[in-house]
Amino acid sequence: MAPNQDNTPPTLWKIVGIRPLWVVIAFVSVILIFFASRWGSQKYNQSQQVHLLKQAQEFEAKGDFRSAIVTIRRVLQLNPNNLEAVRMLALQAERFNSPVALQWMRRLVELEPGNQTNIILWAKCAIRQGELMVADQILVRIPEKQRQTLEFHRVAGLLAIQMRQYPAAEFHFAKAQLLAPDSKQDRLNLVSIRLLSAKPEVVQNSLAALEQFLADPQLDLEAGRSLLSYYQQRNDTAKQAELSKKVYQLPRARFSDYLTYIQILHNTGSKQFDSELARARALALQKKESIAEMLAWMNARDMAKEAYEWIA
Repeated sequence: MAPNQDNTPPTLWKIVGIRPLWVVIAFVSVILIFFASRWGSQKYNQSQQVHLLKQAQEFEAKGDFRSAIVTIRRVLQLNPNNLEAVRMLALQAERFNSPVALQWMRRLVELEPGNQTNIILWAKCAIRQGELMVADQILVRIPEKQRQTLEFHRVAGLLAIQMRQYPAAEFHFAKAQLLAPDSKQDRLNLVSIRLLSAKPEVVQNSLAALEQFLADPQLDLEAGRSLLSYYQQRNDTAKQAELSKKVYQLPRARFSDYLTYIQILHNTGSKQFDSELARARALALQKKESIAEMLAWMNARDMAKEAYEWIA
């Protein structure tokens, strides 16, 4: 009888001459290499982000904002969700009043939800860009229990003024004054809004406080503008002329303050109007933005011909 023969068909491993163990080892090695490579790539990516963020901060410190923004964008190419890069870009956009500032502020809040500081920054940005309803909707995001903070009442008061909600503005500024009793700025905000009070004694106290602030080099301009606005509403031409001249001569005054002074001279028929207008034109030529302001002022007062002859 012939010996027993194994009729089992040969396996793939026998055909190709490879043991299964080596296949497993090779497969595991490939997987390990893949994950090691990926881990190494991620670590390199992270180190690049850290390096570039440090560079961007150094550019900012030197005042080289253009290079800082370019570098921040390189970080965001590596990681669009890099929180610090988004924060820096949002603040840079807000610094230069860029139209995209609101978008980046919103992105910052999305990446760090619940952070009240970010929400406040977003609301301030909306107010500066004149998006008052947007700012109001942003502040609503802050839970009621978290609204008893100094920064919330400051920005809510500012928004209320812009929206002509003066009782609400006084409420928020009064709250801010209670939270920061030593803050001159909060005191100034409160006494300024109280100029609208129906109580004569409150108005007189506010006027006296603002007169004192005129001696403070950090707040003199804001105090002077508040007083000037008060006397303009009451058509007190003598006080208007006196205060507008004092305001435009302050070190921090802008060209627009000088134009306000000239406008009051024009309104009162002052003999100084022509000479001061000539002086304003000369000053305007020193800055491009002042030229634009001067032209807009003249055109709005039917002085288009004079404006053309001046700039030609």
